[in-house]
Amino acid sequence: MITFFILLVLFLKTIKNFSGFAFTLMIFTAVSASLYYPELFTGMGDFQYKELIVPLLMIIMFGMGTSMSVKDFVRIGKMPCPSY
Repeated sequence: MITFFILLVLFLKTIKNFSGFAFTLMIFTAVSASLYYPELFTGMGDFQYKELIVPLLMIIMFGMGTSMSVKDFVRIGKMPCPSY
């Protein structure tokens, strides 16, 4: 199954109209690999990958915050409040 997804990704990258789906299939490949070989995705030696969750989330949130502009905040201010 893993080989199938890898070959499919390589094939889709060659077709211009479907190259956008290659990343999605790479995710399916990683998920398939992690289901068959979970020991490769839990850690290396004494280091556990779960310790990286908080620092990586901090980096992602910082990146999202720095990509926002004043226009984004103006657009949020103009949106009507939901009525409950």
